[in-house]
Amino acid sequence: MEKQMVSTSPTIKDVALKAGVSYSTVSRAINGKKGVKPEIREQVLKIANELNYFPHSSAKALVKKRVGVIGVVIPRTSEFAFQNPFYSHVLLGLSTIANVHEYQLMLSINNQVDIATLYYRRQVDGIIVIANRIHDNSLIKLSEDGIPVVAVPGFPPGSGISIPSVNSENYKSVYRAVSYLMGLGHRRIGFIIGKWIPGIPLNG
Repeated sequence: MEKQMVSTSPTIKDVALKAGVSYSTVSRAINGKKGVKPEIREQVLKIANELNYFPHSSAKALVKKRVGVIGVVIPRTSEFAFQNPFYSHVLLGLSTIANVHEYQLMLSINNQVDIATLYYRRQVDGIIVIANRIHDNSLIKLSEDGIPVVAVPGFPPGSGISIPSVNSENYKSVYRAVSYLMGLGHRRIGFIIGKWIPGIPLNG
């Protein structure tokens, strides 16, 4: 009976042996560190490509002290996240900037798992919470625990919450909309807003 060969992924040891250099030289060459001659770096990268070798993400995280992943959490339904064009554009913008800085995004929608576990398990370097419910204190708890977190949109003025946030131009947008309607001769203009939270001023 023939033995079935089990293929294993190439390791840094395989690259080092074929290149005739040390493990640390391979690591420095692949991670763009100083102390490696250009010709050696080129040779190591060529061999790594030939062997289809990729550094293990956990090992890279230990060396660089970052995972290279940002958690994007939307505590709403999928329908809410993708049918609203505003949030679709937010996700597009996040993806574009993340790629520029060589980060990946981990998207979590309507997930009941504690958001903080993503950070404590070293799955992400930070968390962006989109469309957070204003009465949900979990976002505040993340900030108090020292977890890097950003809210989109943020808490309204007067809430007393200083979590880093990105807000749209609500004031200017409403001003332009009302000015446009008044320019058409309208004077009785209705304004529909979400649920008001006691203690949060409507102006400002």
